[in-house]
Amino acid sequence: MNDEQTNLAQVKDLSVSFMTDAGSIKAIDKISFTIPRKTVVGVVGESGSGKSVTARSIIKLLPETATTSGAIYLSNREGNEQLDVLSLSGEDLRRMRGSEAAMVFQEPNSVLNPVYTIGWQIEEGLRAHGMKDKKELRAKSVDILKKVGIPDAETRIDYYPHQFSGGQKQRIVIAMALVLNPGLILADEPTTALDVTVQAEILDLLRLARDEFGASVLIITHNMGVIADIADEVVVMYRGHVVEQGSVEQIFYSPEDDYTKRLLAAVPRIGQKLVVRDEQGKAIERSKDWHDQPIAVEAKGLTITYPGHLTQPDFKAVNGIDFTIHRSEVLGLVGESGSGKSTTGRAIAGLQ
Repeated sequence: MNDEQTNLAQVKDLSVSFMTDAGSIKAIDKISFTIPRKTVVGVVGESGSGKSVTARSIIKLLPETATTSGAIYLSNREGNEQLDVLSLSGEDLRRMRGSEAAMVFQEPNSVLNPVYTIGWQIEEGLRAHGMKDKKELRAKSVDILKKVGIPDAETRIDYYPHQFSGGQKQRIVIAMALVLNPGLILADEPTTALDVTVQAEILDLLRLARDEFGASVLIITHNMGVIADIADEVVVMYRGHVVEQGSVEQIFYSPEDDYTKRLLAAVPRIGQKLVVRDEQGKAIERSKDWHDQPIAVEAKGLTITYPGHLTQPDFKAVNGIDFTIHRSEVLGLVGESGSGKSTTGRAIAGLQ
């Protein structure tokens, strides 16, 4: 079996530079890796390592200030055609986006237009690729919303983005990517702003893209837990270079590059305290026990209610909570989306 049949995409010696007022800045320097068919490939590395630029290059979604060299080859699902992405332009490029590769961005609010219903926005991609029948457009949109887990899809297809939660909006963005059944899904930090329960649901959707839709997924994240959970293969990037690529088992249990080892060692672990050190490497210890410090914040029976409008009842966001915070104490406030964490924080600061 040749490379075109085994690999959906190949990146060869890709370099990307951006022109700035201070001169040319190289974001990626001659990187090479492959994306096999029906596989989840995780791209990891610290901020600024070139992860997002790499993903955007695969669908040629870079600003005019970018200069690229090297090659990106993207095969279709059947394996009988291979596109040289960097040479595409105009109609060929528009046809490739959506039908062969689609992107799921980090922040759904930057993708969803607040003045159009989500149904219209999903249908827009179908219309751009030649589907005209209104009934067929609506049926296809309702079907994909059901597959990504939007409840009551027949009704909610006519809702606007602000009528959905953050997790549901991310599901809608994934639906927009899946509706044309592309062979490659590029997911750029799709779970960063979501709580862990919603994050697990979004990762299940990306597995669905691989297992039911037969797509390959390139997921960009700094969260090594996400990579361990979903990825089949891992690409490790550092300062615009690919320092290591291998199976998820090899990367986690037998890393070869020193940077990969440092990256894995930096992952926080439950029960393991972080040691803060000064410039000389000496551990910094607390001078005083926070238990003995005076109370800085005290809440007793804190209740926060948003008044209802018209026929809507009042909404109680925080219901009679008690807590204290001592000076030099760090209090962690955790919970699912909508549990009242941010509302409580704003109340403490007098911003509520």
